[in-house]
Amino acid sequence: MEEKNNIEDLLQGQTHEAKLKSAIEIIESLEKEIFKLRTEFKKSEASFKKFQESTSACTQNQHNTSSAFSLPSEFKKSWEILIQETILDLFSPFLDSYKDLAIFAQELIKLILNEVSICIDEKVIQVMKILGCGHEKMENIKKYLLRMFQDHYLTAFPTVSIDGIKEKYIQRLPVLLKNEGKKICESSDFFTFVSSMHKLSLHMFLNDPKLEILFQNHLEIVKIEKPEDFCCIDGFPNNQPEAVVIVPSVMRHNYPYAGIKPSVLILNEDMKKNPTKFIEKSQESIKVLENNVETDNETKIVKEEKTENNEKKSPRVKKLSSNQVIDLYCRYKRNLSRNKYEDGLDAYPPLQQKTKEQISRCKNCKEDISHISCSKENLIALAKKSSIATNSYRNLTPNKPCLLLNCSNKKDNGLVVNGKDKSFSEDVGKGQNRNVSSLLNKRLSEAARKMDRKAFIKNKHLDKESCKVM
Repeated sequence: MEEKNNIEDLLQGQTHEAKLKSAIEIIESLEKEIFKLRTEFKKSEASFKKFQESTSACTQNQHNTSSAFSLPSEFKKSWEILIQETILDLFSPFLDSYKDLAIFAQELIKLILNEVSICIDEKVIQVMKILGCGHEKMENIKKYLLRMFQDHYLTAFPTVSIDGIKEKYIQRLPVLLKNEGKKICESSDFFTFVSSMHKLSLHMFLNDPKLEILFQNHLEIVKIEKPEDFCCIDGFPNNQPEAVVIVPSVMRHNYPYAGIKPSVLILNEDMKKNPTKFIEKSQESIKVLENNVETDNETKIVKEEKTENNEKKSPRVKKLSSNQVIDLYCRYKRNLSRNKYEDGLDAYPPLQQKTKEQISRCKNCKEDISHISCSKENLIALAKKSSIATNSYRNLTPNKPCLLLNCSNKKDNGLVVNGKDKSFSEDVGKGQNRNVSSLLNKRLSEAARKMDRKAFIKNKHLDKESCKVM
């Protein structure tokens, strides 16, 4: 009841409408006060974080509080100037090709960091030689010398010679980018970038703990969901675009130092299609050559597979040299012209011949006649039978002996007499069958005489094989 009375006392007016208006005014004033308190709370929270960062930086080593040594906030400002201004002035021709820009910028920063670390180690080694200490105490002596180095870092570590940086920088670049690297070294902004990065590198190595930049082995492409988490070198982060990391953030114990953000380059559609001007063109030409070589190899492999399959299917295909093929062809033509066959085809194995014991046992062979193979037995037997038949035919028709003599002058018409075809199965007493039997007798006897020659069947068989090779 008391609370209701207090609220009614705050409200002004006698009517309900007047009281509502006064209540609305009171609520709006309270909202404004709450908003002011929230903004003040955020400011105090941010200042508290900065205070924590400064205290954590000073607790590990009190030498970070040197007046000559730059503070984290000063380092952050100079770093932002390097990323947003100096790097654009030096590498502005490569903003439309993000791969080239990333290679040029990262290689130069890596080179300067390496040179600064070498200079610091050389100074420490000089002090160790004066003190007569060994290399095992190098890290301890470096910690003691940090305060002195921080107070006199500009005089103790002057800027590295620009000529040496140029030579080493061109050597670090890929072969396809060396010509463009020479143009970068000749620009007037090259000296300003090297000098500013040299000072920042000294701060990174002389800080306790040491600061690092963790470069990746490949280009890191990220999607910008929160623009406040990145530092855009060029472009506007609208609608969560993709971006390539040009320079990562400076880290201390795997955490960003002084709130430094990674510097990125916003990618558009043209940049995605043409990421580089120099590397991709040469790589495409190399790929074309590789594809041509692959297609040639594939065709060769297919041809080899076809030849292998043909060799499996047709065993007549044999690997012979050109001289062997010509020799076989000449022998075959010469034998055809002479109507005989020769020995001496050493490339082929001879047919199996019978021994003298087997010849003596064979009824069809004689000792005086050379025996080649029993494959001629059937022909010899047929010749003997046909000779017996012809004698009987001669006894039956003694008045026409000229038919047997004239058959030797005829070619390929022995089976046709008086325009009529006759078969051997007709009656033996007919005159037409005598012509048939005489022709068969002649051909079988000629075949038997040729087979009596040495190696007739062998060389004929082998010459046929050589013709198949041809």
